[in-house]
Amino acid sequence: MSLKTTTTEYSTVFDLKPTISRNGFLGLWKLLHGYRLKYGAAVLFLTLMALFNTGKFLLVQLFTDNVLTQQLENLTLALALVAFGFVGLAICQGYFAFLSGKLASETGERMAVRLRDYLFDHFQRLPFSFHDRAKTGELIQRATSDIESIQRFFAEQATGVGRILLLFSINFIAVLLIHVQLALMSVVVIPLVVATSIFFFRRTSIAFDKMQDEESKLTATLQESLTGVRVVKAFSRQDFEEKKFERDNRSRFVYGKRLLLMHTFFWPITDIMTGFQMLLGLFVGAMLVMTGEITVGMYLAYAGLIIYIIYPIRELGRLIVQTATGMVSYQRISRIIAEEREDLGFDALPPVTNLQGEFEFRDVSFAYHNGETVLHEISFSVKPGQTVALLGSTGSGKTSLVNLLPRFYDYTSGSITLDGVELRDYPRWFLRQHIGIVEQQPFLFSRTIRENIAFGAGRDVTDEA
Repeated sequence: MSLKTTTTEYSTVFDLKPTISRNGFLGLWKLLHGYRLKYGAAVLFLTLMALFNTGKFLLVQLFTDNVLTQQLENLTLALALVAFGFVGLAICQGYFAFLSGKLASETGERMAVRLRDYLFDHFQRLPFSFHDRAKTGELIQRATSDIESIQRFFAEQATGVGRILLLFSINFIAVLLIHVQLALMSVVVIPLVVATSIFFFRRTSIAFDKMQDEESKLTATLQESLTGVRVVKAFSRQDFEEKKFERDNRSRFVYGKRLLLMHTFFWPITDIMTGFQMLLGLFVGAMLVMTGEITVGMYLAYAGLIIYIIYPIRELGRLIVQTATGMVSYQRISRIIAEEREDLGFDALPPVTNLQGEFEFRDVSFAYHNGETVLHEISFSVKPGQTVALLGSTGSGKTSLVNLLPRFYDYTSGSITLDGVELRDYPRWFLRQHIGIVEQQPFLFSRTIRENIAFGAGRDVTDEA
């Protein structure tokens, strides 16, 4: 898979369309393009960390069975070597855990930067029709909360799953070497824990998706209220807006509560299962010591190793449930990425370069994507230099008609000509460079007055201008 890139002064924007997949895990793997080696190194360091962790418990077995029970002449030296061994293993374990966490966190941050850059660029290039139907608050939600969920997936959850599987595998092999039957007895509840985790994973995915939708609505309501605060105050509609926000906030609370209740039920259930497994394993191990099948050192090593068999599985269940948030956020962002960008026709040359400005409408009709026809067989002409006013009630189609001129939308039927040439024959970039628009409600960017005035010029503007 190759990803196209667009290099700007500050960053490289990757084309993320090839990463879209109905399978969330496959899509997130594709999203790792360019960082898989670093992420693989993080997993490798996790493996080394798990090995050194297991080594500490095997050293306990060695110390108990071969040092404490033996009459050694150099007991002091043996104790010193064992102590240095513990310290060395702990240092190595901590060092590789640090390296793994560092690389995983860096990857998560890089993924967040990549997604933010792409989404911002994508938002600018989506067609007018998309922004007409999309709510600003929902787009903000995609570019903030959903990206943070994906960042946590890479930085914490995916490596957490890898860490748990490695700890379980390595420590289970170590217990197998101690006593096969004891090892098998130590994992009897694991299928139940995994099945419970998958059960909650599916329901958590649905609940989180609904909660994010409600949070998007809440953000949109807040954004609209703050944007139109002057209108709200002018008509004394503060109480109406407050009730509207309270209704959306209450809905967000209800879905958030459902999600938390699922986590609340999940933990006690898995804690009971893993607690029972821990007691069963320690009891069986103690019985094996009493019958002489394993040594005291083996039992002490097993008592430490079983913690890193049971505890990881308990954590695995938690992470399986939490990864649902990353999966849902990926799918929500993928729906935005899948939207086709507007073709401005930069590769096309305009049929006429020296425009005079004569427009002619012949039986022009226009309908939005929902099938609602707003313009019916409109015909009129505008000569160069002529001033024309469009009069009509709200919803009569004045704005829709004007939006056809720069080709924000294309007319459904009929013909519009500019200087005798069909409007569709002009590339969009050319029309928008030559058509000036004064909005009914002017918008100022958070920049200087000079930058706002020169925003649409596309060239250097003198201070006198």
